[in-house]
Amino acid sequence: MYDGSGRPPELADVAVQGERIAAIEQAAAARMGAEEAGQVIEGEGLCLAPGFIDVHSHSDVALLACPTADSKIYQGITTDVYGQCGSSVFPVTEKNRGEYETELKSLKLELDWKDLAGYRARIEAMGFSVNAMAPVGHSSLRAAVMGYDQRPPTPDELRAMISYLEQAMDEGAIGLSSGLQYPPGRFAETDEVIALAEAAGRRKGLYATHMRCEGDDLMDSVEETIRIGREGRLPVIVSHLKASGRPNWGKAGQAMTLIEIARRQGQEIVFDRYPYLASATGLDIFMPAWAQAGGREKLTERLRSGDKKLFEEYRLVVETQTGWERILITDTPAPGGEALIGKSVADIARERGEEPWRVAIDLLIEAGCQVSMCNFSMCQEDTDRVLAHPCCMIGTDAAIASAQGPLGRRKPHPRAYGTFPRFLSEYVRERQLVPVEEAIRRMTSLPAETLGLKQRGRVQKGYWADLVLFRFEALEDRSRFGDPHHFPAGIEFVIVNGRPVIENGRHTGARPGRFLTREV
Repeated sequence: MYDGSGRPPELADVAVQGERIAAIEQAAAARMGAEEAGQVIEGEGLCLAPGFIDVHSHSDVALLACPTADSKIYQGITTDVYGQCGSSVFPVTEKNRGEYETELKSLKLELDWKDLAGYRARIEAMGFSVNAMAPVGHSSLRAAVMGYDQRPPTPDELRAMISYLEQAMDEGAIGLSSGLQYPPGRFAETDEVIALAEAAGRRKGLYATHMRCEGDDLMDSVEETIRIGREGRLPVIVSHLKASGRPNWGKAGQAMTLIEIARRQGQEIVFDRYPYLASATGLDIFMPAWAQAGGREKLTERLRSGDKKLFEEYRLVVETQTGWERILITDTPAPGGEALIGKSVADIARERGEEPWRVAIDLLIEAGCQVSMCNFSMCQEDTDRVLAHPCCMIGTDAAIASAQGPLGRRKPHPRAYGTFPRFLSEYVRERQLVPVEEAIRRMTSLPAETLGLKQRGRVQKGYWADLVLFRFEALEDRSRFGDPHHFPAGIEFVIVNGRPVIENGRHTGARPGRFLTREV
């Protein structure tokens, strides 16, 4: 038993009654209460740990399409924290309604809520297999009030954003998330984000951020993040900390040094990361801010107009930072798009006999700038440094995925299926980057403490019975780029709120998940 505290493991029997851990018997000598139990799980040869907490997720809409949370529960995740990178599915107004409806329509779903209370009622009515938590997204607040205008908010608009944020937190949001590299969040000045962070801080929330830049301006972005947390007076999570783009490899250590200095000065700040060298985002992320003003429709219009300045800026960023061979297309709604999924932009360019930058522009135009990609932009050394740090939590940075139903046409990043088993198998078991008990701590009690979950994240009497049993030597991430829809090996049982959801490696169909709020 790894109890989640970071202590070495010990032999134990664990009794669950209802939704809670009722007792723990050390040394497993007496088979405590086995004759009275309705179900006995023989754990010999297995490791027991608290359920894993996916501290950075994007499952808001995907949960509606797959309430059994297939790709999450099969890797031992019992709590999924979505609404990240500034994008939540609330608040909904006439200014941003169309954006949500487009994604929902692609999954054959309808939009029938306008706030967190309505969304929460929707998912609770259908039931779901993992616990859920969510901050409110800064970009969603901005889009609800201002659309995709590239300008500062008026005083009334800022007050409206704060009002929506306060409402969301009163309805259960855990704080504020930002995606300052994406529109419309990237149009905001720091003072705007601080004002919203202050409002979240007054309600005891946290601030999670996809920083303004993870490449050339990484250090400035870390300093901006620290300032927002300090002036907002609230805890900070730096999302998927990385140094992106070949010219920036080696900077991750410098970024962590800034974070360590802030921590020594008393600031609450941690970070998360996934154990892969490729990110996953939209192919339009390389576009300059001025071209994204007005939203995807305006960007598509600018691309169709043949703006040579825009084309050249886009081409230079990609070829300087990454290269077309390292960009893999994972989803596009364009006609015939399924034939492109799993291919690099360079591959498609060779097939079409065109320049890669021209192909990328065409792909964006054909899909209304809704092309998803994997970008192999990171190096192993930086990844190791980040994952080895005691303040690093683990997050998939992925939505729920499934080979079944409307999600099946997508070919997401393998992290959707394999993040936690990959971290434990490759970085802990094979490469011994951190001890097992420390790895478990950073997947369980550290995120629970950061998120304000007072009775989760540990195997402890009285705590909620979120548990995972795995065969350590058999753990394996079986998902692959271009062929992602494979569950990992080694996860034998997953229990959520006292109910088995995975038994002997198979989903029971149970939906015992709860919507969780911050307890501070």
